[in-house]
Amino acid sequence: MNWQQFKFIEDAERKGIENCRWHPGLVAQRVKAVFEAEGLDGCAYGILCHEVWNDEYDEDGETLIREAGDQWYIRYEEALAMEAIYQRRRADRLEERIARLEALLDGDLK
Repeated sequence: MNWQQFKFIEDAERKGIENCRWHPGLVAQRVKAVFEAEGLDGCAYGILCHEVWNDEYDEDGETLIREAGDQWYIRYEEALAMEAIYQRRRADRLEERIARLEALLDGDLK
C-alpha cells in the first residue's frame, strides 16, 4: 500500500477540483484492492471500513436529509500500527543480515 496525496471526490464535486484540499494518506479503494489481490478481507483487519446507509429523513419523515449511499474509509490508527509492525520486522531482518555478513567477514579476516 502506497501512501499518497488525494482529494475527496465529494469535495471536488461540491467545490470544484481546484478549490478542495489535498490530503495525505491511503486511498481506501486501493487498500481494498491490495487486500483482495492477496485473497484477504481488509475489513477483517480493522484497517478498512465500509459504511452503508439508507435514505435519512428529518424527524417529520418528510424532508430528505441524506440520500442512501456507502463510503469506504481507513482507520488510520490501525494502518499506522500495521506500518510500524512492517517497519520493525523489516529492520529486524536487515539487522540479522548485517550480523550474518559481519560474522562472515570476521571469519574471512581471521
